[in-house]
Amino acid sequence: MPTPMNGECHEKGCPVGLTVGLIGGKWKQIILWHLVKNTRRFGELRRLIPPITQKMLTQQLRELERDGLVHREVYAVSSAQGRVLPDAPRQDPGAPAQGPLALGLPPSAVAA
Repeated sequence: MPTPMNGECHEKGCPVGLTVGLIGGKWKQIILWHLVKNTRRFGELRRLIPPITQKMLTQQLRELERDGLVHREVYAVSSAQGRVLPDAPRQDPGAPAQGPLALGLPPSAVAA
């Protein structure tokens, strides 16, 4: 059986490899954990994760947004404030699974 440990899980479509590719690294799991139940402003995330630098948080959020795991909303107020939200899984059953709760699941499991 292919596993990431024996190097055989690099084939296309391996759920473990896809998941690690999307949320691998030091900060993404922590960021997603803080976003699972609540919408957060950038400054809130900075306060909740003190060791992360502003540059690293920005980079990680951009990658998560690019991968469809979170989305950002900018509100029209005097200062440019935005919120980072967990992204909902895609509704198309033929589309790849997306979102923090759907990682690694086949599309049929997400559509159910």
